[in-house]
Amino acid sequence: MSKPRATRHIDCSQLPVTWVDSPAWLGGIFLILFAMCWIGVALLAVLAGSGDVIIMTVVCATIGLGLLALGLWLATAKTTITIDANTISVDKRSVFGQRQWNQPLSAYTGIRNREQHNSGGKNSPSYTTYHIEMLHPENQHTVELYQSRSDDGLRSLWEDYCRQLNLPAVEGEGEHMVIRDPEDLDKSVRELVREGKIAIDFDPSAPPPEGFTIEERDRSLIIGLPKTVGPGCMVTGGLMILILPAIFIYIGFFSESGSIVFGLAGLAFLVVIIATVVWHLVARAMLEISPHQVRTFSRTRWGDTKGTTIPADQIESVRIGSPPEQSSNNSASQAVIISSDERREIIGLGLDEDALTWLRNCILAVVTL
Repeated sequence: MSKPRATRHIDCSQLPVTWVDSPAWLGGIFLILFAMCWIGVALLAVLAGSGDVIIMTVVCATIGLGLLALGLWLATAKTTITIDANTISVDKRSVFGQRQWNQPLSAYTGIRNREQHNSGGKNSPSYTTYHIEMLHPENQHTVELYQSRSDDGLRSLWEDYCRQLNLPAVEGEGEHMVIRDPEDLDKSVRELVREGKIAIDFDPSAPPPEGFTIEERDRSLIIGLPKTVGPGCMVTGGLMILILPAIFIYIGFFSESGSIVFGLAGLAFLVVIIATVVWHLVARAMLEISPHQVRTFSRTRWGDTKGTTIPADQIESVRIGSPPEQSSNNSASQAVIISSDERREIIGLGLDEDALTWLRNCILAVVTL
């Protein structure tokens, strides 16, 4: 299967560079034709001359004019972005007018690498898009450099942009925003701590936050994470979700006009739900931290799972932030995110601020020994 291509990729390897977003002719013409249909219905209603169709006339005309304006904008909108060693200039033109602005590169906070979860449509699955953008304190001057549905080579490209434009690398947002100089991008957290560029505020003698357990083994810490959703809530939520497979099972096996396919689909869905609830009840999220690696796994009464591992000398950032599928405006969406060039681990999703801060500092303190 071929990899998805980038929908935007401004190549800054040689400056100056100019990128042009051309008008979306096909989409614009389609909307214009669709708008004419609505306007035509409104005109027919006017010609009918009946007072009973006034509301329909106003509604159809409003929809038609709105679609017409959007279609004209799509068919004529053109954006030109020019970046040189010191300045970025943007020129936006359409049938409705022209807007130009330019900003010095020094006005930008840095180059941000972010992910965005998209729910998809009625007949399409959800998906994640990956973005690299020049982040400006004023949002209208933030400029997207790259967008794709694939994260292949994303971190390397992000680092290249930072070096090419001589701007810091930015991860996260708000109070958890992490800003790093371009020359530090390939350095591990171990190197950054050694150089004094990351401060660690961690007291190993202090007790952990409520709900955590700690076990020392050689030079490793085995940490048990608290459950972020109580068993009662999990069971209640699971029972509510059972309504959907119950409907499918009823239609498939008990309704005269139903198909057995619906019943089998409902049974499959039911098995998945029950397995998820049971796993949450019997398994505990665990974290093993040592100067050599960070390992995440689950512990059950039957033993530990294999889990996943990131070598400590490859870890380039440990920060608090929101995974792409979570809402950054929700405090329960925060987690500790461990990143390297090869992979990323999300730990402690849903823990409170104090617990996440303690966990982040604990990870940094151990892997940088």
